[in-house]
Amino acid sequence: MKNDIILRDYQVEAIDFINNNEGKLVLAMCPSSGKTETIIYYLNQLHKVNPNIKALILPHSTNVLLNNFYERLESRNVDFTYSNNVTLNVNVHVILPQNHAKIT
Repeated sequence: MKNDIILRDYQVEAIDFINNNEGKLVLAMCPSSGKTETIIYYLNQLHKVNPNIKALILPHSTNVLLNNFYERLESRNVDFTYSNNVTLNVNVHVILPQNHAKIT
């Protein structure tokens, strides 16, 4: 069964910060503070506003982090489509940075 995302207060503050700033941002939070959950929640909110949204998630260069992000997506109720296969037409691609050459 998939779960809804429930954010902690400081994660809500991070979402507010992202929403109120334009351009490229880096979400830097302590280990185990819920960065993945925060980003998944944010992507879901973006998709509600723009169903054609495209996003690229580049976890740090290890399969462990890639798999962790993907498993979190699998366990959450999200409205957007996602894949780690760059040949598919989805809203969110989750790939390792060293695979950037595969992006079309």
